[in-house]
Amino acid sequence: MEKPKGDNEWRQLPVAVRWALALVSLAVLFTLMALTIDIGFVRALEHWPEGERAAFEALTRWGESDWILYPTLLVSLAAFGLGFVKLSYTWRWFVRALGAVAWLVFVGVGVPGLIVQIIKRLVGRARPFLFDQQGALSFHFLPPDWTLHSFPSGHSATAFALAYILTRLTTPAWGWLFYAWAVLIALSRITTGAHYPSDVVAGTLLGWFAAKIIVANFERRGFPVATRKGKPANPSAPLIWRGIRKGFRTLSR
Repeated sequence: MEKPKGDNEWRQLPVAVRWALALVSLAVLFTLMALTIDIGFVRALEHWPEGERAAFEALTRWGESDWILYPTLLVSLAAFGLGFVKLSYTWRWFVRALGAVAWLVFVGVGVPGLIVQIIKRLVGRARPFLFDQQGALSFHFLPPDWTLHSFPSGHSATAFALAYILTRLTTPAWGWLFYAWAVLIALSRITTGAHYPSDVVAGTLLGWFAAKIIVANFERRGFPVATRKGKPANPSAPLIWRGIRKGFRTLSR
């Protein structure tokens, strides 16, 4: 099947030009969102009941990355340390598989989060609760405090990066659960007044694409921890479950 002419012309452009055009297009899109959707949401949320807002405030905590990064880093370090210990065949591969998965999750969530933090400080967009004082398009280079760290949403980036990785580690059939959770986290950032919709969209795109690139790089380097072409091809999962079952059998004796 012949590719569309426009697609071929796009691919013939230098990579730097394609990136520049993509960034300009995104800047225009987010500016339009800031002047329309963002302002509309700020006005609408002024009349939201406190009970509904409280429910989202309880949910939004799960979009923070610390509960993901700390355990996965500890598991990765523990697996690396146990690599110097003489273990049986089953336990050796269990430790390797668990360490590989933990390291993938740590990098896949941590790197997008780091990128978000850098952009937040470079852009310095005022948060929605400062809308009446500064408007929807107020930016400050290297702002001093978190009230000027609105763009993009870190919680959304974390949630969608994790959803992508978990979908690839398990099976696409479970993906709707992970992405439904990510959508709720993203919505919670808007309803609690922490971010504008454009912040959430930017965080979602950044987290998802960054995780996708990271998983692809892991695969190219021989990290066999993700499904391929929609089919389960993850040898780590059975190795991990086998180690867990063996551990339970050992403890029950």
